[in-house]
Amino acid sequence: MSPRTQDERKPRVTCLIPCRNEAAYIEACLKAVLSQEQSEGGFEVVVADGISEDGTREIIKRIAAVSGPLVRGLAVPASTPSVLCRPQWSRHEGDR
Repeated sequence: MSPRTQDERKPRVTCLIPCRNEAAYIEACLKAVLSQEQSEGGFEVVVADGISEDGTREIIKRIAAVSGPLVRGLAVPASTPSVLCRPQWSRHEGDR
C-alpha cells in the first residue's frame, strides 16, 4: 500500500460551526455532530469561535482535547470561518 498524499489525508467533509458566547449550547452541539456516522473519507469539525467571553472557548478546547483531530477550535472573527475548511466539500452550519 502506498503512503497517502497530503491531499488524500484531508477529510472529505467539514462541519463548520461559527459561534460566539454559546457556552450554554456548544457542548451539546458538538456531541450531536460527533455522534454522526462518518462519511467515506471522514469529516472534521471546525469551530470558529468569534472571541467568546463566556467560557465557550474553554469548552471547545476540552472537547477538542479528547476528540483527537476531529475537532479544531479556532478563535477568529466571525466573518472569516469558511477559509478554515480543508475538504473537498464543506457546509456552513448557517446554510439551508
